[in-house]
Amino acid sequence: LISYNLNKWVDIYLYSGAAFAPIFFFHAILEVTKQRTNKFNRIYLKTGYLISFFFFIINLFYRNIFIWGIDHRLSFRYIAIPGPFWYLYILFFIVVTTYALIVLYGVTLKARTLEKNKFIYLSIAYTTVILAACFYLLLVFNIETPPIDNFLVVIYSLLMVYAITKVDLMDIRLVIKKIPSIVIISIIVFFSLAFTIYFTITNFILCLFLASFLGLFWAFFAKPFQEFLITRAKRKFIKGYYDADLVFKNISKKLAKENDRSKMFRTVAQVFDKQMQFEKIVTVIALRDKDQITQYLLLEEDFDTQKISLEKKYSLDDPVMQILTKQITPFYLKDTEKEMQKFFVGYGFPENTFCLPFASLDGLEGMIILGERSCGKVLKESELELFNTIISHVSALLYKYTSVEKVRKQFEANQKQLYETEVQLVRAEKIASLVRTTQECQHEIRTPINAIKLWLDGLSEHPSTEEIEEFRKVAVKHINRLLYVVDSSLSLGSNKEKKLTKLNINEVIEEATDLIPPSGYSLVKKLETVPDILGVKAELISVFLNCISNAKKAMEKSGGTLTIKSFFDENSQNVIVKITDTGAGIAPENLGRIWEPYFTTDKTYGHGLGLSIVHQIVQSYKGIVQVESVLKKGTTFTLKFPTAK
Repeated sequence: LISYNLNKWVDIYLYSGAAFAPIFFFHAILEVTKQRTNKFNRIYLKTGYLISFFFFIINLFYRNIFIWGIDHRLSFRYIAIPGPFWYLYILFFIVVTTYALIVLYGVTLKARTLEKNKFIYLSIAYTTVILAACFYLLLVFNIETPPIDNFLVVIYSLLMVYAITKVDLMDIRLVIKKIPSIVIISIIVFFSLAFTIYFTITNFILCLFLASFLGLFWAFFAKPFQEFLITRAKRKFIKGYYDADLVFKNISKKLAKENDRSKMFRTVAQVFDKQMQFEKIVTVIALRDKDQITQYLLLEEDFDTQKISLEKKYSLDDPVMQILTKQITPFYLKDTEKEMQKFFVGYGFPENTFCLPFASLDGLEGMIILGERSCGKVLKESELELFNTIISHVSALLYKYTSVEKVRKQFEANQKQLYETEVQLVRAEKIASLVRTTQECQHEIRTPINAIKLWLDGLSEHPSTEEIEEFRKVAVKHINRLLYVVDSSLSLGSNKEKKLTKLNINEVIEEATDLIPPSGYSLVKKLETVPDILGVKAELISVFLNCISNAKKAMEKSGGTLTIKSFFDENSQNVIVKITDTGAGIAPENLGRIWEPYFTTDKTYGHGLGLSIVHQIVQSYKGIVQVESVLKKGTTFTLKFPTAK
């Protein structure tokens, strides 16, 4: 009778817990798979808890309609005799657990490899415990079986422990923190007070004093003692445990005192080695010469003995270093080029090696290469987030060490580039305006020139001396040249599509030099055989006339040599013309302005239009104009034209 009554009460308590078992099962799956945010799942969960609470009340207060009693089975255990509401509970159990397994199965199919392994272990464990419940049900329906359900529950427990510790199924640190530590502290506090009161009960004053002292003592030291227990438990029971906050705190503290960039990465690597326990760590450190990165040092050391086992330098031209310096975000070795994989595998690193690059304005400052962890665990998402935080922190320190002068130069370079872009836009607008103005002027110029030409042509019909005839020919030649220039200028701003023809640049140069014979300087022409280009002959002659005219003015005081070279560059597939004079040169502050309309250093006859026209014409052929000049030594104009296709 005692045994029967005892088992009856045990059965009541068991079913009180069992009332919530299906919904706890479902809730656990939602938490592990992170599906609780789903609106339907939230409603399903709340409804399930209400139904579970309903069965809990029925089991305690209306047991006759839930469980009629218990029956002795298999000569060693008692089994519940189901009432009508028990069948409703079983239906609830089947619906909830089935849906929970469907959710788990769906998430497993979509999960990544690491997450999928967790869910597979979870599926096996849950299937095992559900199978145990099924064997129990067989006994309820008078189908006698051995106590396999108890054996399966043990297997389930072992599977869950393995999954938690091996593949990080859930954060066991929370369990350690919230349950055992609180229980242990509570027991210690209780017994310390109990023993104090027990041994001092006869002396009320002493009892009150010691109890008050213990109360104050535990008020101040209970929390630190709890943290001490937690840390010890974690290090004892969690393989590969480390405190992420402590890792970051230690790195921040040590780097705050460090001014040597090369030592920063060794400091970070040392913290990783001590607290996260990697089998192999190599540090790549940038070496400088006059504040410029010139080499990279590959360094491996034993942080316990301070002995260096690997120390090798690589130049910036090394193929592996060239690949390495392009990496600006953390990466796995297996995701990089084969050449780099082969390089680090040669140093004993596995393919799942993880690399943390640290960069500044100068480029890659250093890199920490992490091999496998001693515990054999792969890196988790939380650890990758920790690495990103550390990279951000170190990068901020690296920027702090960058000199103010370097930052200023970088800023000025960006500002200059922006200014040059704006200047180009303003220049284009000025040239367009210039062309329109020039066209209006050229119409006015053309009329008197034509009149003079007609008058000179008329002289050929009258007797004249040889001297006058020679003058007439020269005058006509230069008037033709003026008309040529006027006509070409009129076409510059025309919206009509240019009729480009194939031209030999050497022939154009010959014609241009004939129009301005050398006077006060010597002319040297080095014209190589070159392919044809596409252009308008009149425009190109205007280009060379302007360049030659500028060179002539630069050499008019002291004379010199004007050299015109033409050649073909196979790499760029461009025909290149270099026009070099040995004249006065252009001041550095004026070099950037020579293409601007109306800008000139010749205050007597210069109008500042020639080089603007040169620039506009060459660019219209998709060519390039460049200028180099040294004061009192001379100037070189380089014209690059694409070949005709």
